[in-house]
Amino acid sequence: MSNPNPQPASLTVTFLRSDGSTLVKTFTVAPTSRFNIAITGPGGVAPELSDESFGTIIESTQPILVERAMYTDANGVVWAEGTAASGTRLP
Repeated sequence: MSNPNPQPASLTVTFLRSDGSTLVKTFTVAPTSRFNIAITGPGGVAPELSDESFGTIIESTQPILVERAMYTDANGVVWAEGTAASGTRLP
């Protein structure tokens, strides 16, 4: 997430699990800064979602930019491959 605003953005992140249940986490993105949510691994905030398919709804108190970025290592090169997709605002 990117918060371009001069005020902090409070986020409510709802993970939509494939079994129909949800997992809700809250975060704060500092003014004019970026914030990453790691699901698993070092710094992971939702290890219970490991090896599980899920969707995500992100609600914010400020207008923010959201992207899904994934990086992988290949042939001994750290972050040699990756993808990114912009989030879509729901009505």
